[in-house]
Amino acid sequence: MHDFLWWSYVVSLGLVPIFAFALGVFSILLNPKSRAVQLWALVSLAVTIWSSGLLLTILSESHQVALGFTRMLYIGAVWLPVIYSHFVIVFLFWPKRHKLILTWGYIWALSMTFLVLFSNVIVNDVAKFNHFSYWITTGSLHTLYLLPFGFFVIFLITLLVKGYKNSDGSRRRKIFYILLASIVGFLGGMTNFLPQTIGVYPFGTFIVFLYPILISYGIFKV
Repeated sequence: MHDFLWWSYVVSLGLVPIFAFALGVFSILLNPKSRAVQLWALVSLAVTIWSSGLLLTILSESHQVALGFTRMLYIGAVWLPVIYSHFVIVFLFWPKRHKLILTWGYIWALSMTFLVLFSNVIVNDVAKFNHFSYWITTGSLHTLYLLPFGFFVIFLITLLVKGYKNSDGSRRRKIFYILLASIVGFLGGMTNFLPQTIGVYPFGTFIVFLYPILISYGIFKV
């Protein structure tokens, strides 16, 4: 029988796709013509794919099914930082300034998608870890995924900090909540790299569900 820690992880992770998908749809319905909102909806979709894939991996009862869902979660995780960076750039009204970085990012995401789906160099297999019957084991070229992922996370947070410093009033408050959501979401989510790299339990996942709430509040309410 699974223990309290396992169930706490499953419940907190399960809230992520529910909140992300619902708030993404709500955002589009509220302001469908806004480019920033369109990108936020795509971010929500990537988060939904990642978190659903991870949840279904750890709930799977078959090795092959778990491996398939692991590849699914990596597809969401590959596209997430690039689309998120695109959203931040558009939200801050800096689209032309960072066109080259975005172009490189989308090429990288497309390349990683191919490698995730058709090779074992990024996702190798799944295996038991701690309380989980199935968890990701990474391939020989996983660094090709991990380093650019980290770059885009640092890049978008740096942009938000710069935007916060150069803004005031309600816009500054909006950027604050988006920055806070970014830190909560990415730092929490990135702890899911820890089991397959250094064998540490992914405790940060317990707070990831707060991310879509904070960012939606920042976009629409502040």
